[in-house]
Amino acid sequence: MAHFNSSQRIPRSCDRCRISKIKCVFKVDKCQACHQIGVECTFANPLSLKHRPATENDLLQLQSKCHSLEILIKHLSPSLDLNHLPNLKKFDLNQSHSQHQSSILKSFLIDPIHHQSNQSHQQSQLQSSYQSQSQNSNHHLNLHSKSHSNQFKSSSHFNPYPNSLPFFQNLFSFFTPTSTSDLHQFNHSNSYQSFKLSLTEKLLSHHYQRSIQAFQHLYPQPDLEKDLLKLYFAHIHPLLPILHPKSFLHLHASGLANLNFSFRLLCLTIFAISSRFSDDQRVFIDPLGHHRPSHHTIGLRYGFLASLYLYQPALTSFNLFHLQAYLLLCIYFYGNTTPMFIWLSIGFALQKAQAAGAHRMHSTKWASNQLHDVLRRIVFFALYELDQSLSVVLERAPSIQEEDFDLIAPSMDLADSLGIFDNPFLKSNLSSNPKLAIMENFGAWLSLKAAVLDLRSLLTVTEKIDARKFLPKHINWQGSMASFLTQVDENLKSCFESFPALTHKFDHQNINLFHLHSSVCVITWYHEVRLLIYRTLIYQTSLYGPVVENSMKTYVTNCAEAAIQLIQQMDKLKIKGLLSHGFFWIPMRTMTAAIALIYLLKSKKDQLEDKLIKKICQTIELGLEILSELAPSVYLANSGLHITKNFYTSFCITKKTSK
Repeated sequence: MAHFNSSQRIPRSCDRCRISKIKCVFKVDKCQACHQIGVECTFANPLSLKHRPATENDLLQLQSKCHSLEILIKHLSPSLDLNHLPNLKKFDLNQSHSQHQSSILKSFLIDPIHHQSNQSHQQSQLQSSYQSQSQNSNHHLNLHSKSHSNQFKSSSHFNPYPNSLPFFQNLFSFFTPTSTSDLHQFNHSNSYQSFKLSLTEKLLSHHYQRSIQAFQHLYPQPDLEKDLLKLYFAHIHPLLPILHPKSFLHLHASGLANLNFSFRLLCLTIFAISSRFSDDQRVFIDPLGHHRPSHHTIGLRYGFLASLYLYQPALTSFNLFHLQAYLLLCIYFYGNTTPMFIWLSIGFALQKAQAAGAHRMHSTKWASNQLHDVLRRIVFFALYELDQSLSVVLERAPSIQEEDFDLIAPSMDLADSLGIFDNPFLKSNLSSNPKLAIMENFGAWLSLKAAVLDLRSLLTVTEKIDARKFLPKHINWQGSMASFLTQVDENLKSCFESFPALTHKFDHQNINLFHLHSSVCVITWYHEVRLLIYRTLIYQTSLYGPVVENSMKTYVTNCAEAAIQLIQQMDKLKIKGLLSHGFFWIPMRTMTAAIALIYLLKSKKDQLEDKLIKKICQTIELGLEILSELAPSVYLANSGLHITKNFYTSFCITKKTSK
């Protein structure tokens, strides 16, 4: 009997019958089963079927999925008629509209210095295309209740957001890397999620976006919007140059706030901060429409809406607008929230920045554009500085340490060449130039900051001092750390004295107010760092001993002088009526210095001379006056005033009792 090769045997069934495990009855050109369902039979050409044919079980599963999808759609939008679905192509942004916005962003953000454009033509073209798009989307789909629609219609300000979900989603993802190739080349939006969103995250994000739309009427009216922008660039930008004025103003004038959510929330944070310098009664209205005369809640309607944008779940993109908005929102919180809330907000912002890679020097997402790279470094270091100072006050671990990032502070000359210090709302004259004064002080701050960063974080030094108790007793670790911190102070002092603008005496009659404000901010930062150094030395020396009399007296004297100089510098702003301009940094530094002086009076009085004790008492009284002047308008100053006054009162009572 000949050997039978199974690989060459003729199959007795077609592919469909074999896969379905049914009997294949072959007739003329196809089997009976294939003939009944009207499909091509592979009996004569086996193994030609690539995919398994659909079975009855597949049909049941498909029907079940369709039914589940219908239930989900009904739950998301009860008013949607599934029998008359809208044409989704009508919700897409038209090609000319996308190209127009791409050209705007490319021209302003890639080369903001040499750009020249017809602003009125761009704005009218954007408004016309946007309004036509809004009419189309409103005609096809309405996902919101009638109460929300009536609420928008009753608003005195034009509502830029149509009530349509597809258009709403297009706005949210307008600057994602997959939207247009032109925007991706300068990387204005960076996705930091490597995983796709789950169904639960999508549902949460969708419902959150719908809730945000109920508060779109909180956006300021056009006249108030212009006034608040002027106030921001006149009062905040000189001290905190985190925006590029020319490109920002052009983007705002082109109507980008009506089309992009990230730029819109940046504008909202600007409006919230600049409301502090406005006399318009509309900035005192809270999100519920009630007028509140307290300055603690001023600009709350804009800060509330910005926080809804920034703290939403499943935020899949993070760009420069988000980073700037996080910093400005945290600064706004300094005027109306507790230190712990501010500290948590700053930590959240730093976590978002790390997730997006903004803490890496050579990140391709951020370093590809020079202007974006400089701005994100300025913003990141500002967030880092706020986190460090608050962590010291609250005795908490910082959200980010020196070894967690490799960024370097930007060069002042590079920032100036890009036009970051150009401010159209600051007018210079022959006697003074605000831009030069601001640049000089900003460069001094960067140099002082670099001097401290090169020696690593002072908080990590404190942790190393605490680790001394685990070392053998014969090792003089305390003396080596004391000499190290003393060397840090000497290096910082030499760097500080190398800037004549910070060390010379001010002419209070002719000095420029912006120069005075920025220089006092830098000088007090320097004294705050010195206060931290010697406060650490005093505490650790007293705790672990043995105490060297001369060393302790030197530490106490230097600590007292740093705190006294800090508060006396604040008094210069008090004389000129500029305390309100530093609402986000003056209360915390004043309270820290005053409490340090009270501690020295209470615990280290034997190390102080009588003349210095009298000066300390006068300085504490001056610090209380500064906090009392800021207390009606700044919540942090109000709470700090009560804390400092209670400490000082208890010290005075203890002093009288001891006598």
